[in-house]
Amino acid sequence: MISSTAQPGIYLRSLTAPQWYNDSCAETRPKWIYNDGHFSRNAYYPVTIIGGGYVGLSSLLHLVSTKKIPTHFGDGKPFAVLLEEKQIGSGPSGNSGGHICWLQANKKQMIRSCGKNLAGRLSEHMRGATDLIDKIVNKYHIDCGFTRCYAELTRSGWNISAENRLGWLGPYPFLLGIASAAQATGRAEIHERTFVQQVEQVGRLCRITTDRGVFWTSYVIAAGGHRMAETIHLFRKQRSQTVEIYVSSMLASGISQDVFGQGLPSNLRELAQKYGRFPFVHEHHDNMIYGMVDYQNGSIMFGSRDTVDGNKAEIELMQQDLFSLFPKLRALFSRHNVTSRLLVEAMPISIPINLMPIVALTGNVISIQGLGGHGLAIGVLLGKAAAKKVLSLSRDDVGGSKAFDDFKAVQHIKIPPIQYRYIRRVAAYTGKKLHAYGVI
Repeated sequence: MISSTAQPGIYLRSLTAPQWYNDSCAETRPKWIYNDGHFSRNAYYPVTIIGGGYVGLSSLLHLVSTKKIPTHFGDGKPFAVLLEEKQIGSGPSGNSGGHICWLQANKKQMIRSCGKNLAGRLSEHMRGATDLIDKIVNKYHIDCGFTRCYAELTRSGWNISAENRLGWLGPYPFLLGIASAAQATGRAEIHERTFVQQVEQVGRLCRITTDRGVFWTSYVIAAGGHRMAETIHLFRKQRSQTVEIYVSSMLASGISQDVFGQGLPSNLRELAQKYGRFPFVHEHHDNMIYGMVDYQNGSIMFGSRDTVDGNKAEIELMQQDLFSLFPKLRALFSRHNVTSRLLVEAMPISIPINLMPIVALTGNVISIQGLGGHGLAIGVLLGKAAAKKVLSLSRDDVGGSKAFDDFKAVQHIKIPPIQYRYIRRVAAYTGKKLHAYGVI
């Protein structure tokens, strides 16, 4: 079994913190991941991946686990290198809510953005995302609490996913499990604490400049987030097509099953008893409230975005969000002395105006950005698609990945320097066009 438990290593704050999750990763991490060596002069790797999140690690795993390795990639030696500026899972991926959900854009938004035919194909690709995650978890025996159930608060009440196409997992142990599986093939190298300063296309090759040396590569998959685009000139266009929003998360612990029984609606209580834990979400106007009820360990992890208010403490705002979903919990928390603590405060994530990821291909360089809010499912899916695209490019095959080509076909626009809240309310929810700002 590939487990995320290991010798004591560098502490990484994890978003979700029930005891089972802490035992697996909060203060332990595999030392084998950390590679602090410098690159030798004129070193060469066929494929370079930037970013140790969902997209980067998924593309790495699918590349190195393929049975049909191109002969010029070499045999029996590392041909793919992954570069992470900090540590595996230290960004939004490892600190996410762990929700396995589809695109944030609803059906009408997708049709408006890219037409009925393309929107239909994108939806079809997304339907396989949960099955792909399920396959990875089971094939590599990754212990991450994966569960296929989901609860969403709608106008008609709590809707429980009947198809089990949505779900939840512990993001950090999942990422470490993928990294471990890729490393075990002997075809991958993972370099943490390696800052990529520049990516330059020189003929059919790319020169990668890092703070640990310069090396050459044939193909690049850049999935280092929007911050990467602020320093690497090649990706600045994509950065201008996203805006930052801020998400915060906290944990309420010490909740008895009696409190859960009194504070949760009956259908959610039955869901918790059946699965032990379940994720929940509610989206209203420009705010999303999300979380995970851990019935077995007596805790609720919950978070929301854009909760900054200078007149109120972050923890107070977060609790108000939780109580808006479960009103009966307010009095119960006070009566039973349930404690809450902030886990992640104002973590920036990037998101495009049409709520769909930005996928681009320039020469032999693939870049994927703007996954904020739906990164787990779509990130793993696009990682596989990027790997298939690289393999097809290496064989001079114009096809290779329908999912990659379809997401690449989505049109994105440059966002003017106006407030995100205004953009989201006007463009994403009401569908009105921002003629005054020349956006659409």
